[in-house]
Amino acid sequence: MTCPSGEQIQLHAGAYEAVTTEVGGGLRLLTYDGRPLLMSYGENEIRPSYAGAVLAPWCGRVVDGRYAVGERQFELPLTEPARGQALHGLVAWSRWRLTEHARASATWSIHLVPQPWYPWPLSITAGYALDPDTGLTWSVSAHNCGDEPAPVGLGIHPYAVAPSGGVDDWTLTVDAARIQLATADRLVPTGIADLPDAESLRRGRRLAGVSFDGAVTGLPLPGDGVRRASLVDANGDGVEFRWGAAGPWLQLFTCDDLPGDLRRSAVAIEPQTCPPDAFNNGIDLAWLAPGEHLELTVEIQALRG
Repeated sequence: MTCPSGEQIQLHAGAYEAVTTEVGGGLRLLTYDGRPLLMSYGENEIRPSYAGAVLAPWCGRVVDGRYAVGERQFELPLTEPARGQALHGLVAWSRWRLTEHARASATWSIHLVPQPWYPWPLSITAGYALDPDTGLTWSVSAHNCGDEPAPVGLGIHPYAVAPSGGVDDWTLTVDAARIQLATADRLVPTGIADLPDAESLRRGRRLAGVSFDGAVTGLPLPGDGVRRASLVDANGDGVEFRWGAAGPWLQLFTCDDLPGDLRRSAVAIEPQTCPPDAFNNGIDLAWLAPGEHLELTVEIQALRG
């Protein structure tokens, strides 16, 4: 019987293990010395809440599934019907093709054909490489195969976990100055404002009583060109994310509205090239010329206190 997530490709390097999947070209599991770094799901389960998904050609929501390019109007499938939104792109539930595979690395690819709601052909790849010292390097790229500029946003959707306690016991550290505001019911973006308590988040904020479900920005790019976010437990054990200039946005989600045992079970830490509804607000939306390429690379490494 075929697994809901398709073919499973296992990767190993030192104490790290990862499993990538044919469906969505995604990441099903990442562990260090046997302990999970990310929320995983079973081989015979349908991926919950986009865990480990590749997000393309947009990330987050397109409000009402509608957008315009010049005089052309487009209506996307509403993949989040409860909120009436088009969520997280067009490739998360498709079967991808395995193009490279070694003991510690794998590359998946998919050709996104022109569709009535997105008429630009793209070649999209997701690459995974484990290193025994630095952990996982996860790269997502899009190449415009068409003959006109294409709107593109890229992101990934990992849910970070720490080994002991729960979300209320964990500490999140991110250097961000601004946040995209959104309505409470449908998460429709309404503007950008200063991030409350940004200094406490920069120094490390314990998440007891704290909820996030939004995109932050104003992420400084240090001299080494690497942005960072981390989630740790009371012992300092957890996971760190590192990425560069291609990701000026970071979606944070403390899983407050997920059902059952998933509620506040992890923290989504999602580097992205643009914010939600970029197809309409245009913020940091890439317009790839014919033959042009966009890439987002994120490193995920275990932290030990």
